[in-house]
Amino acid sequence: MPRDEAHHFQGNQLLAELSTTAIRNLAPHLYPVLFHLGDVLFELGSENDAVYFPKSGMLSMILSSRVGIDVEVGAAGFEGMVGLSDALSCCNNSTRALTQIAGNGWRLSSAVLRDEFSHNSELRQVLLRYQRSVSILACQNILCNRLHSIEQRFAKWLLLTRDRVHGEDLNITHEFLAVMLGARRAPVTLAAQALRQKGLIDYTRGSMTIINRAGLEEVACECYELSKVRTER
Repeated sequence: MPRDEAHHFQGNQLLAELSTTAIRNLAPHLYPVLFHLGDVLFELGSENDAVYFPKSGMLSMILSSRVGIDVEVGAAGFEGMVGLSDALSCCNNSTRALTQIAGNGWRLSSAVLRDEFSHNSELRQVLLRYQRSVSILACQNILCNRLHSIEQRFAKWLLLTRDRVHGEDLNITHEFLAVMLGARRAPVTLAAQALRQKGLIDYTRGSMTIINRAGLEEVACECYELSKVRTER
């Protein structure tokens, strides 16, 4: 594979970690895809036939309770992917995945991923290291949801999202934020109002802007720094 062709996949951190030799067999099977806001990539319980590597934007993994409350249990931007564990275990999708922030990236057949995973030791090491980070982040989020206030978690989520999309302007609604934080909409709205009154953010319908990142970091719980380290690896 020519060096400039391999460079085409540098937008995703996992693919960028692979050498030209390691990515050679994957490249013909990596299909460009656009992620439109709200697009559902796969449903809970559906057949896992593909994984996704974002280049920009942000994807969320969602679980729903029997009483109809949706909760984000994972997210990925340019630093990661979605669908990995279910693809490798040949299981149906264990979550619903949707586009939280619009962007683009690549789609890869789960069958191709499994085949390359078994033969490509470099790819295997990169993906196992990433999956370990995902598992640690999930444990960290359980602790965070138990110990920290909605305002702290709100600030943390905004900062992590900003880091993933490299921008201060986020197209997000309070309703969607409630899903991300696993909370009712009313407490999320109150937290947003508190952050705006402090001059840290501003928002209109369907859009939120970070005005004072340093101030937002002071409000966020310590989980932000811990999560940031994991997403940067």
